[in-house]
Amino acid sequence: MSEIHADGDPAPLHRLFSGFSVFEKSEKAIQPEWQMLDRVMGIIEHGLRFASNAIDLRAAFANEVAALCCLIRAYQGLQSGAQLAATGFYTDARAVIRGAYESGGLSRMLAHDVPLAERWLRKAEWVPDRASRDFAVALSGGDEEAKIPYQQYYKHASAYAHPSAKSSLPFLFTPDAEFRPRPYPVFDEDELRAVVYELTAEAIFVAYCFRNAMANDEIMDPRWHQDLADVARAFTGGPMEHLEADWEAKQRNYEDFQTFVRPAEEIDEFLRGHPNAVNNVIARARNEDPDVAL
Repeated sequence: MSEIHADGDPAPLHRLFSGFSVFEKSEKAIQPEWQMLDRVMGIIEHGLRFASNAIDLRAAFANEVAALCCLIRAYQGLQSGAQLAATGFYTDARAVIRGAYESGGLSRMLAHDVPLAERWLRKAEWVPDRASRDFAVALSGGDEEAKIPYQQYYKHASAYAHPSAKSSLPFLFTPDAEFRPRPYPVFDEDELRAVVYELTAEAIFVAYCFRNAMANDEIMDPRWHQDLADVARAFTGGPMEHLEADWEAKQRNYEDFQTFVRPAEEIDEFLRGHPNAVNNVIARARNEDPDVAL
């Protein structure tokens, strides 16, 4: 007896990959939205490459490693959400977005809390999401309202991360309450547009989490910050005056600063010859007093 869909059509032979039949429609339907999301992802990727190249594992601190782990996980989560959305798995895409959102929020907290990062990294200690919400308040100078948007979105996304009625009924009923079991993904442009909007919003959130995770955001090229501000403004459609800056002045300061920064590959040689490098201080102390304990 051959299996059939609820609508009477034969079930596809490749049941595991039926969503690929939706992809072409999804790609063509909302190209500007995909391009906006891809632009934000490019900004995040640039930051991740910058941070990855800056880490020296011989002297890396737990907060550096932990924050970068979470940021890369968030970045891959956003990719996963985009692919799920493009193949018609809208509910699962939203569940994945929540994970990316949580990873991004945790990254900026671990970056600034070395003891917590040590426990997270070495003892596999789980950090509850409420800690990220509290950190958002601290980051805003104690403004309790700062965590409200975080809480609201987390509550919204959590409804899709669990088998709630809100996330599960669409598998059995259409928006018009028609009984129509749906064991395979079906293209829905409105749902796709809504999910990609959420993805883009959370990608911008993750990008700003990366910025907030830095010890000093002035080490990044101001053009990166300007791109992020421009895309946030374009996405929201608002002026977002708090993102304004004198980008030309920042660029000049950054370029001046870069003239004093030595390439990483020159550091070891520089330290070997510097009188106040730790090894030279120790050697000098031992030469002056062979019994000194160092």
